[in-house]
This record gives sequence, C-alpha cells and structure tokens, in this order.
Amino acid sequence: MKRIYRNILFLTFLLLATVSVKAQVTVKAELDSVQMQIGAQVHMTISAMLPEDGQVVFPSLKAGEEITEGVEIVSLGDVKEKGESDGMKTVSRIYTLTSFADTTYNIPSQTVRINGKEYTTNALSLKVLTIETDSLKEGEFYPEKDIQKNPFMLKEWAWLLAFVLLLAVLCFVFVYIYGKRKNNSPIVRVKKSKTLKPHEKALLEISKIKAEYGKDEYGDQKKYYTQLTDILRIYMQERFGFNAMEMTSSEIIDILEKEQDETKLKELRTVFATADLVKFAKHTTYSAENENNMESVVNFINATKKADEEYSDKEVAVPVEDIRKNTRRNIQTFVLVVLAMIMTAIIIFIIWRVFSLIE
Repeated sequence: MKRIYRNILFLTFLLLATVSVKAQVTVKAELDSVQMQIGAQVHMTISAMLPEDGQVVFPSLKAGEEITEGVEIVSLGDVKEKGESDGMKTVSRIYTLTSFADTTYNIPSQTVRINGKEYTTNALSLKVLTIETDSLKEGEFYPEKDIQKNPFMLKEWAWLLAFVLLLAVLCFVFVYIYGKRKNNSPIVRVKKSKTLKPHEKALLEISKIKAEYGKDEYGDQKKYYTQLTDILRIYMQERFGFNAMEMTSSEIIDILEKEQDETKLKELRTVFATADLVKFAKHTTYSAENENNMESVVNFINATKKADEEYSDKEVAVPVEDIRKNTRRNIQTFVLVVLAMIMTAIIIFIIWRVFSLIE
C-alpha cells in the first residue's frame, strides 16, 4: 500500500515538473548574418515564447536611432505571432540594421516585457566588412558614366498639355472677338424672324387646316370648325381690337354689322351658324360645305385686311443703334480683358511647370 502511494506521489511531481517546463518563458535575439558589407543591411529578430494568453511588449526602438554606436536601425517590421504546441506561442519582430564603418560591433541585450515581467535577450556581435579597392586600377573597374536621364512620364506632362490646349483655344477666341470688335459687329448673329401681320398669320393657319382636313371628308368636324372659328376670332381681335375670343357668335356679328358689308357678313353668319351646329348639335356637314365655309372665312379676311401702307404708322424709328454698338463694344472689351488675364496666368503656370519638370 505504501508503495502505491509513493508511485502516485512520484507521478504527481513528474507531471508538475513537465508542466512547469512547458510553461517556461524564453526570449532571444538573433541575426540572419553575423557579418555584412559596409552600407549593406542585416536583420535582427527578437522573439519570445510564452503561453497563448500572454502579452508581449518589445523594446521601444525607433527607425533612425542607433541600437548601439555605429549601428543604425533602418526600419521595424510588424509583430508576428505563431502558435506552438502545448498552449504556447512565439511572438517575434524583425529590426533592419545598417552600418557605415568597418569594425566589429557588440549589440547589447534588449529588454522584453512579458505579462508585466522583464526578460533580457542575449547579446549579439556584428562584423562590418569594407570593400578593398586598388586605387591604381579604379578606372579599369569603374569607368566614367554619363549622367543618367530620368525616363519620360506622360502623367507628369498630362496637365501641362491640357493647359497648352486650353491656351490655344483661348487664343483663338481672343482673336475672333478682337476681329469682331474691330469691325464693330456682334459676336453671334441672330437671325430675326419676320413678324406676320394679322391677316398673314390667319391665312397661314388656314392653309394648315386645309392640308390636314382637305382629303378627309368625314374627319373630326367639331375640331375642324373649332380651329377655323378660333383663327377667325383671333384675326378679328388683332384686326379690330375687340375681345372676340370671349364673345358669342351673335355678339361678334352685332359689332361687325356697324361697319362691314352686309354681303360679307351674311357669309360670316353662315360660317358661325354651321360651326355652332357642328359643335353643339352634332350636325354633320359634307366636304363641299366645309370648303365653302373656309372660302368665306378667307374672303372675309382678304376683304377686311389692312393695306401695307397702314402698318407703317405703327413702326416708330428709335435711334438705339448707336447705343447698341457702344454696349456691344463695351462687352467685347470686357471679355477681351478677362481672356487676356486668364491667358497670362496660364502662360506663367506653363513656364513654371516646364522649369520644374526639367530641373
């Protein structure tokens, strides 16, 4: 029985010792090469093995500092973790070092903090070798070289080319406007549309109706007579000055009876009467009747239209041409000044950019 207890106690101690060994924390520093050429680079790796739940704080070294006198830190790598067996992990970081003096350097131990406790790495030794040259044969191995030219990069000149193109366009616009100003002519000529007289406007609209309904004997008669009488009302309103669009057919006839020929009014009464029957009583007409009513409207317009001489009284000559010319010249002058300022700024920018690219 005592022998069994001794065996159990021995196994328990053995198990605790094994766990203690497995949970042991270790830190170390190593170089990927113990020697290097002067000015070259070497990598120093600081690593720590610790439990998976442990936290590591590496030495507070920075790029540009010297880890020891004569050995400079070029850059710091990222912290990397690697899982190990038995609940352990390895955490490491790479430091890139360089030196410009041929001698042997002793890199001191570094302090790593793990779970709040400090651990010290091993010290390192780095030998920096110089390159021996024969000064008498220097030209034989290293002949003189021409100055290297930087390659042409389109993206560096793209904006410059765009500004040159813009300058060319502005120069063309400047010359064009300057020529217009010199000749005192407008920059853009706008074609003026002719103002139609009331009877011309009415006859033009009637011709459109005739083209639309001329070949359709049983078309939309209500629409046909609505358009025809509306044209007639607008003509009367512009020709005689009363609001025919808001009046009934009988009211229009009453006004016209005071001044117009009874024969023409009789035809007009027929047109309005037929239109009212078609629009409000669903009366049906034939092609010949439609043509007669249209002809009556045309005859009435031709009989009552004003002569061309009568319209000359409405034209009032206003001496504004000189004012327009002065205004046009002022606007053109202002545009030319603005263009000149913009082009000057672009030219200065282009010159500055060219010098900055060729330096």
